[in-house]
Formats: sequence, C-alpha cells, structure tokens
Amino acid sequence: MAEEKGLCWQGDWKDSDMKVRSDGREFTITKVPEYNISKDGMKEDFKKFFEILFPYYMHESEETNSVSGKIEKKKVLPYYFLQFQQDCAEVPHPQRESVKFENFQKFLGSHPAFMSPLAMTTFIGDLFISCDNLRHHNAEFLPLQDKTAKMVDWIDHAKNLCKPFRDIYYLVTSAAYEPGYWYFLNFLRNFIQHMRMDKPDQDIAVSGIMIGYHLEIYVPPFILFVLNNCDMNSLFLSSSWNRFEESQ
Repeated sequence: MAEEKGLCWQGDWKDSDMKVRSDGREFTITKVPEYNISKDGMKEDFKKFFEILFPYYMHESEETNSVSGKIEKKKVLPYYFLQFQQDCAEVPHPQRESVKFENFQKFLGSHPAFMSPLAMTTFIGDLFISCDNLRHHNAEFLPLQDKTAKMVDWIDHAKNLCKPFRDIYYLVTSAAYEPGYWYFLNFLRNFIQHMRMDKPDQDIAVSGIMIGYHLEIYVPPFILFVLNNCDMNSLFLSSSWNRFEESQ
C-alpha cells in the first residue's frame, strides 16, 4: 500500500487506476502516488473512492412509510456502507498517531461493509469466546468495560428494535446489559445463539444480515475500539482476528 510507504494520491486518480486482486481480497491503485501522506490527502483519496464505487452498489429498495403505511421505493446502499464513509472521515494522523493509524488500516481492510454476513457472525462468536476468556485477566479485559459516548445509547436502540432483538434484551433481566463494549458484544452473541436455537434450519448468515441492517452504526466502532485498546497479538485475540481477515 502507498500509505505504508508514506505516500498518497490526494484524490488524483480515476476508476481505470483501480485493480482488484487475490480473488477480491486486495484492492490497489496502480497509479504511482506523488504526494507525501497526510490526513487531508487520505481524506481526498477516500472521497474519490466513494465517488467511484458507491454508484455501483446503489440499489432500489422497498420500505414502508412509517406515517402513511405505504410501500415506497428508494435508492439505498448496502448496510455498513454509510458507516464506512463516516469511519474514513475519522482517519488518524499518519505521523502523530502512527499506532492508531496502523490499526485503522487493519480495520478498513476488514471493514464490515466488505465482509460477508457469515464472516461477521463467525467473528462475533469467536471474539465473544476470546473476550470471555479475558475476564480472568483483568488488565486485558479492562478496556472492554469502557463506557464512552459512542456506545452509550446502544441499549436504548436495541430494546426498541424488531421482535428478535427485543426478545434477546428482555430474555434476561435488563440489568444484564450496560453501556460498555463487553455488553454490546454479549448482546450480539446472545442474538446469534437465540436465532440459531429458535430457527435451527435458518442459515446463520441471516443473523449477520439482521445485525448489519439494524446495528450498523455500532458494529464498526466496536471493532475499531477492540483493535485500538486490546492486545490483538495476545493468545486470546490474535486467532479470532486472523480468521476474520482470512475470511474475506
């Protein structure tokens, strides 16, 4: 990647410069970058990426108007795409925040927008098991108890969703869930498990689709938080992340 060499394009590239390799797992820009890497330069590259790519993914969807009850057709993007756009706007400074920048590149390389629903449900299950094991190691588990603003309202959102999500929230006492990252992961895992038991013949990927549709603004920030605050080289987390990356 050009960013790893300290260079960027500042948006000065076009669709013919885009190449996809390794069976879709690797995206590259073939044009030689001419600018020193900067936060603003990378934002321009992302902006160009959205301008070129998003029209190909835009599709028509039927949705029920909450006021009139009528079915309306509208142009939409796949779930996680708009969150991907917002995430790219928060790119860390390449020099002043080098560690976060490296994690951010990993995050974008396996962003939920470009991962299959099955890969997402598998990763959530793997990550839950890994993080559950961390509870015996307080120093490593402590970051998952963080209650920052980005995750503070997930409970109010989840308990007002459609029936399967509400069932999971009220299946146990509401005190079982708090605003922390660990509780959000616990909720996702419980939802997948409940769907698996309630509808054993249903493809597990359906759970991933439902999570993406209803909780797309929470899942990517959660993944980025784990990358930035937990030891991804540890015995507990490295295998989960490696399997997720390889499932592209």
